[in-house]
Amino acid sequence: MRQFSAGQPRMTAPISLALAGVSSALVYGAIYLRLPLARTYGIPLLNLNNIAPAEWPTGLLVVGCIAFLFGAYLLGALSLARGPADRRAPLLIAGGGIAFVALLLLVHPMTSTDVYDYLFRGRMLARYGANPFVATPSEFKSDPLIRYVAWKQAVTAYGPLWEGLSWVVARLAGEMPGPAPLDPSAQLLRLIVAYKIVAALGFLLCGAAIWIALGRAAPEHRQLGLYLWLWNPLALWETIGVAHNDAWMALCIVLAIAAFRTRPGDQETRRPGDQERVPRYTLISLLPILAALLALAAGGLIKYVAFFFGPVALVAALRRMPGWRARLRLVTLGGLACGALVALAYAPFWAGAQTLQNVRDRRGLYTSTWLAALHAAIAPLFAPDRSAAIVASASLALLLLGIGWAAWRAWRAPDRLVEHMLWLALWFLFVGNTWFQPWYAIWPLALVALQPWRARAAWGVGLLCATALLGYIAGGLLAPALGLQDKTIGRELLMAALIYIPPLLVLGRGWLMSAWQALARRPAARLWIYGLGMLVPILAFAWRYPLGPNSSGLTDIGKLSGYAAAPFAGYVAGMAALFALYLLALRESRRLTTHTALPAVFGCAALMTIGMDWMYPVNAIDLFLYAARSRLLTSYGANPNAALPRDFPADAWSAYMTPEWAGHVSPYGPLWNLVAAPITWLAGDRMIVALLGLKILLAAALLLGGWAIVRALAAAGRSDAASGALLYLWNPLVLWEGIGNGHNDVLLALPLLLALWAWIGRRDKLVIPLLVIAALIKYVTLPLIPLALIALWRRAEHGARWRTLGWSAALSVAAVAVALYPFYDLGAVWGSLAGQSAIIYTSPASAAIALLHARLPDTAIRQWAALLGGGAVLVVWAYQAGALSRRHERLPRACFEVVYVFLLAAVWNLRPWYLIWPVTLAALLPWGGPARRMIAWTIGGAASYAFLIWVEAWWQPGYDLAQIVGVALMVGPTLLAGAAELAGRARRRRGSSPPIELPRGSSWEA
Repeated sequence: MRQFSAGQPRMTAPISLALAGVSSALVYGAIYLRLPLARTYGIPLLNLNNIAPAEWPTGLLVVGCIAFLFGAYLLGALSLARGPADRRAPLLIAGGGIAFVALLLLVHPMTSTDVYDYLFRGRMLARYGANPFVATPSEFKSDPLIRYVAWKQAVTAYGPLWEGLSWVVARLAGEMPGPAPLDPSAQLLRLIVAYKIVAALGFLLCGAAIWIALGRAAPEHRQLGLYLWLWNPLALWETIGVAHNDAWMALCIVLAIAAFRTRPGDQETRRPGDQERVPRYTLISLLPILAALLALAAGGLIKYVAFFFGPVALVAALRRMPGWRARLRLVTLGGLACGALVALAYAPFWAGAQTLQNVRDRRGLYTSTWLAALHAAIAPLFAPDRSAAIVASASLALLLLGIGWAAWRAWRAPDRLVEHMLWLALWFLFVGNTWFQPWYAIWPLALVALQPWRARAAWGVGLLCATALLGYIAGGLLAPALGLQDKTIGRELLMAALIYIPPLLVLGRGWLMSAWQALARRPAARLWIYGLGMLVPILAFAWRYPLGPNSSGLTDIGKLSGYAAAPFAGYVAGMAALFALYLLALRESRRLTTHTALPAVFGCAALMTIGMDWMYPVNAIDLFLYAARSRLLTSYGANPNAALPRDFPADAWSAYMTPEWAGHVSPYGPLWNLVAAPITWLAGDRMIVALLGLKILLAAALLLGGWAIVRALAAAGRSDAASGALLYLWNPLVLWEGIGNGHNDVLLALPLLLALWAWIGRRDKLVIPLLVIAALIKYVTLPLIPLALIALWRRAEHGARWRTLGWSAALSVAAVAVALYPFYDLGAVWGSLAGQSAIIYTSPASAAIALLHARLPDTAIRQWAALLGGGAVLVVWAYQAGALSRRHERLPRACFEVVYVFLLAAVWNLRPWYLIWPVTLAALLPWGGPARRMIAWTIGGAASYAFLIWVEAWWQPGYDLAQIVGVALMVGPTLLAGAAELAGRARRRRGSSPPIELPRGSSWEA
């Protein structure tokens, strides 16, 4: 293990310790003067979490005190680690620790009211004879001390040994059987001081146990180990200042390790030069290990966390046994001894299975962890008991995984038991815990003090102690100032990040450096970096505009952001970062082989879709409309293509249908009704479940579409399959619209891609049916079906043409029959299709109307727009059909050009999510003009949102000018890219650059 850096210290250890000790004592003395126990102990529930926002100066002063204390603590640790051993140092360490204890005994427990819960339950035992494992403080409402208890409705959270010790403390403090006195002031102070003294005793005894344990294992490090424990500001405050009982559990763990290390043959106690020997394991020689197991059991009977370390210690002990007979003897004797201890401890309190309800109650506690954030995220999706059960099961599974891994490590390296136990403690705190409190950092601190030569562990746990103390200020002042209330995902993520990330960076620095170096040696490393970099703004958008808290109503990004400048800058910066990383990733993917790039392409795409799943659909209400219209089918048996949502005003989701859309039937194909129906049916009345279910469906469709691109390009013999998939999967607008806003266009893209894959793979019978399926989701693919028929006819041999067409027709009819079930209403489908041209918005046609309506009637402009747009599409379609009759392998390019011109010229209500269609087709073409045009267009689509939401609200230019500018922003970039492409073609024709030659029969055109 890497040790503290060596070097000649600037001052001797005693001088540094004295300086650090005096500085710390001054701070502790100032805390006493500010919060004297004798003056404030009678204020009920006086807690740092209840500080008003006006007390920010006090909060900043507390932050300064914490920083000063840990700075002094660091100075002393470095002086002991770097300097030679000094005889005066142990006296200074012990004396300083005792002085700090004495000062903090007189301080009010400002950050926690747990000592009041301790003393009241001790009072319940000593005065009323009540069982704290069954009875709650609320049953003693007449007791004058009940107003000081925070957890009135809860049984004890601790084990029977602690409650037994609590009974002893209460009796020594003067609690006697009988009614409570009317004036409890003097008795309350005696009880608080008594519990503080008991906490101080456990703290000092644990320090003594650390000294003894290190004296056997590593005497040259025991000064530093004792110092790390006795002078740690968090341990001192939480144990002495607040009187938590964790030091007693830590004492049991340290005693267990000390007993375990006394075994013969322990490598941690064997000196260099000792001869290797295999010890004989007699019954007497097993006593230290039995004592270690009993000590861990005693710790678990104080706080149940200590039980987690039992399997690790047992496995380490079994590994050192000479054979299975000795191991069986140890398991038998250890099980009997520990079982007897547990039975004796519980005997005075046993009341059947109800005695263990405090263990079950822990599943309902969530704060300051990633699992608490998970609970806040899924709470709107499930009933309270169900969401609690899901998170509790995840916590238990992670805990068992950690125990299993630590036990496996103990089997492989039994002489490094303390290291394995420290890893397990950190695993539980960082990964498997649902409820974090600052005093929990005492557990790994005791284990670090037993191995102070492990500098990185000492630094990491010390930093955890500092961030845990600072968590009081973050939870009491910072989170409320940011508008993050209790039990929200934002608050839990903020608290977890502030507490865990700094120590994790220190603890995992070596692993992170190794991982970074390993990635740097791999060709796809930069691709992973770009993808994970894109994940950062995606998560920022999901955090800023979360789905869960906003799912109860219709809103948009403008209202959510208040049309403020900061969210506008965040959107622009986030989108700029996404497109910049996307372009860098595209360039990198074109240099890599498919095999090398695919893990990064799909791995990062999956993470991006998960992030977008939790974002509210900020730019469209279509996702809500999908759910509300699908409910007409699943709840009322009505056809969404024929029934109007306004005819069901009593429906639970009618509020999500705006008046504009409540009078319209579904504009989508009948197959979409069947696809969405199971999700709506499973959601019941919970809109959030429907929204999330639809998002997950679309995320799956997106990833499957990427897979279809890879398979299609591989079937064509192309080497850039990963680049094509990345062009589609990582496109920021595709992610934003397809998953974030939840548009079903990514579902339409899946059968379209499968049809072209079937075309490339010469599965001609499936091409037309798959295009029909796509059209049954959204009608836009209808013009592509005749193109595919021409290509199929030209490619098929004369004898196979009619057979191919016959199979295609039969499968297409079957697809239509399934899609129309159960209504078979062709009139409704035609009416749905005919109603698509009612709205004109953000399209070249809308810009033309805005420019010309002062000179020409709108009707005339519409007629000319329809004539010119339809004519342009017809000309391009005819040209591509003629080209296909000569070179049928051009089908993917022909489909792209028709869809591209259709969007540009014939779609009057042009929305950014429609760009998913040509992006899908461009992904199947070689890198060149189509890809550049679509990248430029998607950038323009994202830019148009910034203008039409924020800038228009500030500027208020009027509808006409807003349409002109918005359309210019959206369409201008792709027109410029198209012009550049045409200019490049013209230069090549003039001979400035040679044309690209493709082999005859290739399925692709550059």
